[in-house]
Amino acid sequence: MKLLMVNTSSEIYSILKIFDSCFSPSISSILGDLKEYSFKLFKLANVKVLINNDEKIGFYAIYCNDLDSKTAFIAQICVKCSGCGYGNILMNDIVDTCKNSGMIKIRLEVYDDNVNAIKFYKKNGFVFESVAKNGLSSYYIKEI
Repeated sequence: MKLLMVNTSSEIYSILKIFDSCFSPSISSILGDLKEYSFKLFKLANVKVLINNDEKIGFYAIYCNDLDSKTAFIAQICVKCSGCGYGNILMNDIVDTCKNSGMIKIRLEVYDDNVNAIKFYKKNGFVFESVAKNGLSSYYIKEI
C-alpha cells in the first residue's frame, strides 16, 4: 500500500471522477465542473491518493494555507472500504501534513445525515464547532 502526492490537475480530475459517487451528495452535484475544481485543488491544496495493488482505494484533499489562524481545512476524504483502516491511514497522514505545514487545528464540514463520517471524525478527535449556513451540515474541528 502506498500514499502518493497527486501533482497534476488532470490526475486530481481523474481521482475526483473515481470517487465522486462516494460522496452524498456527489461533489459534481454540488460544484458542477470537476475540471475547474481539480484546477483549484491543484493550485491551493495538498492532494494524496492511497493505492493498493494498483487500485486507487482512497484520497484526501486539504488546504493548509490559512496562515493567520493556522487552521487547515479538509476539503475531501474518501475511501472505497469503510471499516478497513484506510480512513485512519489517510487521517494520520492529514495530521502529519498539517503539523509539518505549521497548522495547529484542522477543520471540516460534513453533512449532518452522514452518520458514519461523523462517527469517524469524532473517533479521530474532532468535536462539533457550529452548524453551517446551509442548515444541512456542520463544522467540526480538532486541535493538533
